[in-house]
Amino acid sequence: MSTKPLDQDQIVQEIFIDASPERIFKAITTPEDLVAWWGDENTYQCEKWNVDLRIGGRYRSQGKGTKGNDFVVEGTYLEIDPPNTLVYTWEPSWHKIPATTVRWELNPQDKGTLVRITHSGFGANIDAKKDHEGGWPRVLAWLNRYVSK
Repeated sequence: MSTKPLDQDQIVQEIFIDASPERIFKAITTPEDLVAWWGDENTYQCEKWNVDLRIGGRYRSQGKGTKGNDFVVEGTYLEIDPPNTLVYTWEPSWHKIPATTVRWELNPQDKGTLVRITHSGFGANIDAKKDHEGGWPRVLAWLNRYVSK
């Protein structure tokens, strides 16, 4: 049996946001909020989110890239513990890989929240991991801008 270091299989990103865990949890689980903040005109825009926020429930995000290309991300909710934790599978249309797992941890600190995302399950798919390593910092910056208003 062989094991590989965790950092080869997962991405971990953290950011301190000047907003409560409750506000952030709402922003990452409510369709209207998700459409309002996830994306920008320079990368891609999410145009629609469907959310069935329950264990085993599904979500689906649809949008367009800057070149007009359609994309979809969908998955299943695995853990929901408002306002602390949200875990779901991640199945993007632009990578044909098995579902990966995204874990949001929202930890209150001072007058805000330390947000930690762990995206795991990439296995040997280095291209997908590299793509998402570049994406999560942008996503967290968009979220920060939205909830810190």
